[in-house]
Amino acid sequence: MFGSTEASSSVSEEDPSSVLDSSEDDSLPLFQAVELDHLLWEWPWATSDVASQVWDTLSRKATVTEHYDLFLSHAWETNSLLKIAALAVRYNTERAVVLTWLVCWFLCRYCRLQVHLCVIMSCIILFSCLRLGRISSSCRVFFDRCCIPQDDPREKAKCIQAIPEYLACSKRFVSMWDESCQSRLWCMFELAIFVKGHGLDKVEIWTLRSIEFAAFFFTTSLAFWIGHDLLDDCVPTIVIDALFSILNTSYVIYYFHPICEGYWKGGIVNRVGKLKCSLQSDQDALLAHIRELHGSYRNFDKYVAPLAKALSGNLGGIPFALRLTIVSIIPSTLTAFITGRFATAVVVAVFPDVLVEVLHTAKTNREKNRAAKLLKKFDPQPHFEYDEEATKQNLRLKKSERLLHYMCFRCDRVRQCQAKGSFTTSKGVKTICPGCYNNLLSQAEVKSMAIRLASTQVEGREVIASRSILYSALCSSCCWDLDRMSQVYEGFNIHAQLDHLHMRYPGTGHAEMGRYEWATTIHRDTMASHVGHQSRLAYIAICENEPIVRVRYNCLMSMLHPITRPATKEEREKMES
Repeated sequence: MFGSTEASSSVSEEDPSSVLDSSEDDSLPLFQAVELDHLLWEWPWATSDVASQVWDTLSRKATVTEHYDLFLSHAWETNSLLKIAALAVRYNTERAVVLTWLVCWFLCRYCRLQVHLCVIMSCIILFSCLRLGRISSSCRVFFDRCCIPQDDPREKAKCIQAIPEYLACSKRFVSMWDESCQSRLWCMFELAIFVKGHGLDKVEIWTLRSIEFAAFFFTTSLAFWIGHDLLDDCVPTIVIDALFSILNTSYVIYYFHPICEGYWKGGIVNRVGKLKCSLQSDQDALLAHIRELHGSYRNFDKYVAPLAKALSGNLGGIPFALRLTIVSIIPSTLTAFITGRFATAVVVAVFPDVLVEVLHTAKTNREKNRAAKLLKKFDPQPHFEYDEEATKQNLRLKKSERLLHYMCFRCDRVRQCQAKGSFTTSKGVKTICPGCYNNLLSQAEVKSMAIRLASTQVEGREVIASRSILYSALCSSCCWDLDRMSQVYEGFNIHAQLDHLHMRYPGTGHAEMGRYEWATTIHRDTMASHVGHQSRLAYIAICENEPIVRVRYNCLMSMLHPITRPATKEEREKMES
């Protein structure tokens, strides 16, 4: 788990008695950092990161610092070779690639070696530079094994308590991400603390499983070009091409693509009770710290839950992914430089990535089509063809009008759609959902429908609700029943959600919102999606930046407890007027 404290202790130059005395007070421990080039150079070769004495040498090189350039996070269960490769690719790729090209040019120009020998020797130089190359820039890193002592339980407990201070003094956060990270207590704790203080733009995600894919593709492409150079005279070319295609396709379909689907769909385990920790003492200390920072486990769960979706759209992993791609296509680029077979090199280089994208797109489309077929069984709607040019012209004609946000709850399982303005379709100008192409009700239509539904039968009794309640309650067309109302009341917990709002928008005006503002601005969509849709699915249109007043909050709360009594003639006439 990254950020774990099962690290070897660093050697202090202070007197042991003074250290013991200082551990009894409440002062923060000294911040110790290790140089990034030392970490990459002396990282022990092992298949797993188990506690051992091999880290003692590196721990002795940790020095006192006031800040960290990098907070390096990793899962202990992950193969150490993948972590070494991730560091090497991220920080040594530029010099390694330049030196590889120079060696290849020298061997081809002056030594006159065969193609496969030039490529093999150049690849050896590439890996040597990646692993043994020293990082030129001085980068001070927080690495758990070198910066947190383990022998002294009191110092260890103080360091666990000071984890937020370590993260606050870090400029960037690097996560060596794999499938085990999302279930580790240390992982989610440190990631949530850093994002809360610095934001997602300071986070880099290094997907370690992509290194396995890059290594497999590097090996198969190298074998592809060597096979063509050595066996073209005795083996048909199509045989070598077929073997390359079959190997990469099988690897992507049966191994790599299922892992990617797990990342895209799995998300983060957002329950503290399901998060694991290697040591029970560490888990107890972390849980106590979570209660202190977030107030309760539920608040922490609600804060961590959106991180999975946010990380999927984070651009912080692009530098690592770009360098990894450059390294993986080195055999193809070198061979194209020597032989001039650029077209073949391009096909070989992009084949695996295109295959992954095609599989992901095909599976996504199948799921959307399956969901659309299921939805049509319940509420069939005519399909409209979207006219993009006419829509743009229509929007230009309505620049002075206020933009509307349309949210279609019919396709909420597929995606939550937002569109601005009206859409021009084959059926004329319509306000439709761009996700399922269903017609959205206008405010006038919703108003008239609300009047018609003002008096409905519930268990033989008439339920009276004023038109102001029906119309002000988010302009939604709703069929009222008491059982549905009780379900809404149970799910509409304003007090439990307010703390989540304050943590989600730190340092902004949203954090100072009152409870009624929180209920009306954040939960109005949730209310409309839950209140009485029964056989008909409702659509709502909410004006952007529409002013919210306390009257609407009172309408929402009164809507949870409708009056159950017979309607009088005067009330019906007043409602119709």
